[in-house]
Amino acid sequence: LRSKECDGSAIILDYQGRGAAILHESNAGNLPRRPLHWFDMADRIRPVSLFHLRHSDHFASVVGRLLVNLRNILPSRIADSTLQWAVQAALQLSKEGTVGLGAMLKTASDPAARRWFLDTQTDPEDLGRLLQLLHWALRFPAAYSASEGNNRADLAQSLKVPSTTWIEMPIEHFERSEHRIVSLLVEAAMEDTLHGISAEKDPAGKPKSMPKILHLFPPYPVSLNGTGWIAGTARAARHVAVHAFDPQRPLNTAASAWATSAEQIWVVCGSRNLSSEIHGKWLIPEEIERIRSMDRRCAYIRSNAGSMGVVTRIADSAVSPP
Repeated sequence: LRSKECDGSAIILDYQGRGAAILHESNAGNLPRRPLHWFDMADRIRPVSLFHLRHSDHFASVVGRLLVNLRNILPSRIADSTLQWAVQAALQLSKEGTVGLGAMLKTASDPAARRWFLDTQTDPEDLGRLLQLLHWALRFPAAYSASEGNNRADLAQSLKVPSTTWIEMPIEHFERSEHRIVSLLVEAAMEDTLHGISAEKDPAGKPKSMPKILHLFPPYPVSLNGTGWIAGTARAARHVAVHAFDPQRPLNTAASAWATSAEQIWVVCGSRNLSSEIHGKWLIPEEIERIRSMDRRCAYIRSNAGSMGVVTRIADSAVSPP
């Protein structure tokens, strides 16, 4: 938010609602001076719908990843071939308009789709499991609203001009599975939008104009390599994650994935009691000694390419993360 080199749009994925709680004039930066789009995914009075995918070359990969993640949350014994069938059915449906979870459920429940499934798949009961999965996801109010709500938001339109888009998901307002599903729907909508932007205008080589995605305190593990949505959109956007850091406790699975796979790591503020036994998996002894010697207004910056990092001075903030 305080960057002077951000010519493009900024998107804040406030996974737990903690970012909004610590906004202050000392860290708001450009927020009051740029167009702001604020979406509260826990708003029960006027819920916002972000997940409505259009037909595209990347449609199948986005929907396929979403269905696999939903299967893992339930969990369910749905075969991969059944999920691929569901993706192809949704892809055909997308030629007629936008597609959400409700449209997928309605299509898979159609008698003609059932006949198609029985002709092409080996386990007839898998269709029932697929319907159960989609029905289960839609029974959560926030998940239903994010996919099927009337108050539709167009992320692509929000990113066409330099602006800030803040998507808030205060975790205490959701059931546990509901929050995970809403997060997946938001991420799928964001992935679809970024791929669309990349197809229209390839921003590679123009880092200042690329959208910046700020992942605030993501609670769930992610894949930064291979087929993960973050790696898949790295050419279209810059991804930055902020994690809580306790010198006496190991990183959670989400922070650990970023620490080992991100291009750069920033450790902000020093800690004299940083445990080498706990954090020795991602910091070498020389780095631990450097961080121990830093004060509040310092940051240790390291590239994961293998070279040693540097310590630099940073501006202090009047507010600390909760």
